[in-house]
Order: sequence, then C-alpha cells, then structure tokens
Amino acid sequence: MLYSCSKPIDSIKDKGWKGNIIKIDDQRKLSPIALLINNGKAFIYSNAIFGSENDTLNFSQSDNDSTVVFGLADGSSMNIIIRYKKIGENESLLMIGEDFYAELKPTGNNSLNKDDFGFYKNIKVPKEAQFYLDGTYEGDIEMQSQLTSMMMGGIHLTYIFMDNFKVKQIVKNVMLDVFGGNKGPTIESYSVEDGRIFIGKREPNAKGFELKDNGKRLVAITDEAKIILKKVE
Repeated sequence: MLYSCSKPIDSIKDKGWKGNIIKIDDQRKLSPIALLINNGKAFIYSNAIFGSENDTLNFSQSDNDSTVVFGLADGSSMNIIIRYKKIGENESLLMIGEDFYAELKPTGNNSLNKDDFGFYKNIKVPKEAQFYLDGTYEGDIEMQSQLTSMMMGGIHLTYIFMDNFKVKQIVKNVMLDVFGGNKGPTIESYSVEDGRIFIGKREPNAKGFELKDNGKRLVAITDEAKIILKKVE
C-alpha cells in the first residue's frame, strides 16, 4: 500500500476525517477519532492519546513535509507522520505517532458535525499508549513491617484491566476469609498522573504504580508495603 508523502496537509485540510486509534505494540483499538484541520489548527476528538486537554492544537510542518508537529497543552510536542492516499475517488489518511497510529477516511463534509464525534467523552487521557492497560496483573503485597506481615498473613492482589479506565480488583487473604472481611471483587476506576497509575480515588500522599518492563509489571513501593504485580501472559 503506497501513501503520498508530498505535502499531505494540503490534501487533508478543510475536510472532516473519521477512523480509529490503534496501539502499535498489540494492535489494540484504543478509541475512535475524528479530525478536522483548518485555519491553522487541528481539531481532534478522541478518548485516547489526545482527549480534552489536546482536542484543539496548533501545529507546524517540519522540514520533512510528511511530519506534522503538534504543540500539546503541557508544553511538549508530538511528531506525527502523515500519509495521504488517493486512488480514484477513494481517499485515506494514516497518522503515525511514536506508539500509536490512526487510520481515517473522509466524512464527506468540509467540517465535522455532532454525529461524527458523538463518541467523544471530553475527558483527560494519557498521551502515552502504554498506559492504556488491558489483561490481568497479579502478585503479592509484602508488608514492610514483619509484625504486620505476621498478623495479616499473605495478601494476594489481582487487577483485571478493562476498557474506559476501569479495573476489577480482587484481594485474597486468609485472615479476611476466616473472619468474613473479604468483600469479593470490586470495580474501580484508574487514572494516570505524572507517569504513575492510581487505582480508585487518588489520596493526597499516594504514590501510585510505576509501569515497568514495557508494561509487564506494576510496581508500588511505600513505607508500609511493596507491591509487584506481573502481567499474566
């Protein structure tokens, strides 16, 4: 499949585009996307990578005509390779980022209407594809205090990540089972802030989880406990 590299912005501006954002490493669909470029701005509606903080962006073209540089709300920039293709009356657009790509088709209009971005939730989302977690992570909670560890017994934690920043949390502990304190699985929301993952409501002093080994481990270390969760392959 061949895409044109000659000033693709001139071919895609002033018309609406719709498609999907795909995570490169596992080819998983992250979100629908709607795009309009006009008057020197890019209007991007997506529940992944861009979100509410980056749905209206200034941009410039680099020395390479196929690369567009978006200025993000946090002051950073994002380089996107643009590939435009036209065969007869059929047009398509490929946008390639560092860890994602988007495949789009024209909407048939020179603008976007509400139906084109009715999926859009207008929420803050991570700009790195690695934070769109899926699958199961599990491991043990190791208490830093030996006395506490002896009193509590072993605690096994399982997270099952789902769409829309939801996660099922399962806690297994012998003492809780014996005394009826185990409430079973719960569904929590998760958020990503400052490169860390927070399960449920973020508490003031919470440190959250770090994502390690290309997304294969979640690690949280505090004065009270050490948690290492490995992804179940």
